[in-house]
Amino acid sequence: MDKVGHAIVVGGSIAGLITARILADHFGQVTVLERDEIEDRPVLHKSVPQGNHLHALLNGGQQVLSALYPGFTDDLRSRGANRVAVGRDVVWHLPDGKAYTATGSVRAPFDVGLEGYCASRGLIEYVIRRRTQEVPQIRVETGRTVCELISHNGRICGVRCDDGQRVQADLIVDASGRTSRASQWLAAAGLLKLHKTTIGVDTAYSTANFRVPDWYDGEPIVFITGPAPTFTRRCYLIRIENGSLLVSLIGRFGDYPPTDREGFLAFARELHSDLAWRIIRDAEQLSPIAHHRFPASVQNHYEELSSPNDLLR
Repeated sequence: MDKVGHAIVVGGSIAGLITARILADHFGQVTVLERDEIEDRPVLHKSVPQGNHLHALLNGGQQVLSALYPGFTDDLRSRGANRVAVGRDVVWHLPDGKAYTATGSVRAPFDVGLEGYCASRGLIEYVIRRRTQEVPQIRVETGRTVCELISHNGRICGVRCDDGQRVQADLIVDASGRTSRASQWLAAAGLLKLHKTTIGVDTAYSTANFRVPDWYDGEPIVFITGPAPTFTRRCYLIRIENGSLLVSLIGRFGDYPPTDREGFLAFARELHSDLAWRIIRDAEQLSPIAHHRFPASVQNHYEELSSPNDLLR
């Protein structure tokens, strides 16, 4: 039977692209409305503040993406992603030594039969975007900002973009991530305003890419960390594509990693392991230091709606 109907996905990042691919199995047309202009190459969205920082594709994600996009991991690896074996290629530098689990319970490498892929956010998203755009009924429109929802008789039936254009749809999915305005849109449309739960996190990241130095022979993924609350500083070292090593310094509760090179180096020097400090000191820096502060995690309680009628006042 031919698929009918039109679905809109707000947001064309990883979540939005995968959502569009799934909806294409059920709708005749799927339109992705993405507010950023995106080049046809591995590149970060301006509106994805965490995009410069740690990303990896774990086993569960591989299974989903390979089912939606056959041959996905081969495509990702052909473009430079590094395959890693969990238990062997992931290591923790703890205050009391090197370990192969976060708790320090395992001190020797082992193979658990699971693999992952290390790559930049830009590369992972690029492969997903290219594969999604190959689906005939999916159209990705960039530079399109959704301003509000269109409702009729208590039912959401479309969106209005910043250029004034109205786009009708049978289903609308908000996949705009942490910048989502869905709760405000629902309130503005006269529908139920949900309450939120906010959990303070107060974490900040400063990250830069470096050329892998000749002397470095460490594992593809290294965590320099220690048990809370004694240790509030952490570091991640991740081998990504193009011979690059992503170095991310993390601090909490006001102890934030700086964005200037000297401050970045000094912050790393105070970690209990000097590995990151030596890399920053010796290696060629390939990117500016990107900073992202994550003050809180916010949950909108959409699950409290027991039926569509609960949306109506």
